[in-house]
Amino acid sequence: MPSISSLLEKYGAVPIVTTFPEPTVEWLSPDEFERQYGYRPGRVEETLSDRERAAVTEKKRLSLTEDRLTAFDRLARLWNGEVVGPGAVHLLADRVPSWRNITADLDDDELDALHPPATSVDEEYLTAFGDYEWFDPASPRRWLKSTHIARKRADYDIEERARTLMNGREDLPDLRGDPHEGLTHRVGVGVEAARATFAEDRRVETYVPIGDYVVDLLEYDRGLKRERVAEVLTSHNNNRLYRATYRKIEELDRPAVLVFDDRSTARRVLNHWNERCVKVPGAPFESSLNVSWTRKKFAEAASDSSCRWPVEDVLTITTAWDDLEEASPSRRDLLSLNW
Repeated sequence: MPSISSLLEKYGAVPIVTTFPEPTVEWLSPDEFERQYGYRPGRVEETLSDRERAAVTEKKRLSLTEDRLTAFDRLARLWNGEVVGPGAVHLLADRVPSWRNITADLDDDELDALHPPATSVDEEYLTAFGDYEWFDPASPRRWLKSTHIARKRADYDIEERARTLMNGREDLPDLRGDPHEGLTHRVGVGVEAARATFAEDRRVETYVPIGDYVVDLLEYDRGLKRERVAEVLTSHNNNRLYRATYRKIEELDRPAVLVFDDRSTARRVLNHWNERCVKVPGAPFESSLNVSWTRKKFAEAASDSSCRWPVEDVLTITTAWDDLEEASPSRRDLLSLNW
């Protein structure tokens, strides 16, 4: 068994192994180790007493300073479709504003605690153990994480602990939307709501219960008694959930619109549906999805009464945004949208 000092010298991180409820391995840098356990790795003689460990645990708790509370408040209101920050930015009107746009007037050092730096895991360990379920190279628990949406980086996607904090405090707004959705899904719902409203001239409701289901969007043609359901699908590893989404669309028996986070997810999900659920027009897709071509194929199939295909339109967040920009709604129109 290699010593902690040799691991530190070779990899710059310490593996922390837990066996309950299942085996996992987490890698901590020396600084992260000290923050978590209260002493430097390898210094066994400095192991703390239970009382000292309790003090370390208390110290690790996030202190909600005025600037941190302000940041959480702005994130919640941005998420809910409001204008926030010194630059008066909006999630849709400013096409996923940067973290700096939201918090430029707040203390950077205090806000750094909301997303601590990740520890890189040596490629040798990823190669050797990456396929095992017990191997988890995840970075330390944080409040916020980074994601990319329509080629824009957002450093404020919320972790579950941040969601719990915001929804649990009376001095912070509750988050609108699905109880467990991430920022990408929330933006997808907002962009499709705006596209359907301003590019398709539809009346839109979001997060609508229909029978045993909740749909992301319900879109009504103005003047016509015709409604569509729209679902936003983002990347994850649970194919069962993707199949459940198809079954929902099929059982609701309404024309459907699909919005994917990107073309890669669209290709993967549609090919999976083609294998397990239904014959997907144009599938299997062997390369990156040609969204324009696929939209035409889906529209043709959905209008063919002899074809069992409920999806009449398919987009990515990027193409939905392109459609929205062609419609050229005013900033005031986007700010007034309720989604």
